[in-house]
Order: sequence, then structure tokens, then C-alpha cells
Amino acid sequence: METYGKDYTGTHADELVSGERLRFIHSVYQAVCTIKAPVFSHNCYHTARLTDLFANRLYMPLSDRGTEVDFILGALSFTLGDGLRAGSWGSGELAPAGQYIEPVEVDPAVAA
Repeated sequence: METYGKDYTGTHADELVSGERLRFIHSVYQAVCTIKAPVFSHNCYHTARLTDLFANRLYMPLSDRGTEVDFILGALSFTLGDGLRAGSWGSGELAPAGQYIEPVEVDPAVAA
């Protein structure tokens, strides 16, 4: 919460960001719903304080009935650069070259 500057619990992505950042988030959500498996993403943001911020996220599909993705549970960790201040993430610009998403392979024997 320190990096965000406030608690965004219960907030939808389109209430937080727009443009390229929102399109990226929607593409990750779509990937999770399509492949019905966890997805890892890594993003680099250039902040107004000239400090790069790296975000690592794990998105996990959840289902009420086991067939369709009803919810996505996300976990996030930041790698913070020197001089990063609270609230810097919100003003950061997504660096297109510094991002990727990839499916996470799950061993069916472990998942059961």
C-alpha cells in the first residue's frame, strides 16, 4: 500500500488507470480467463521522480463451478528504486519495452 499511496481494495482497474495501462491490464485478465491458468506479469514504470519501479504480479483464476473463471486473485511485489516515494506508482508511465506476461505451468498432480 505504501507504493500506491492509499488502499485501493475493491476498486476496479478502470477507476485507477486509463489508456495503455488499462489495455495492458485487460490483456492480462483476458489471458487468465482464456487459458484458465495462472499468469505472471512483469512491468517497468518510469515515475515522475525519475526512478524506475518494477512490478511483479501473479494472477490466479478462481472458479465457483470449476469451468469458467469467475474471479482473478492477484499477488503483487515491487522492486523499488532509490528515492521512491509513497504514491509514485499512480503517476508512473508504463514502459512498453519493460513488460511481459507469461503463463505459469501448473503440475496437475500438485494442483489436485
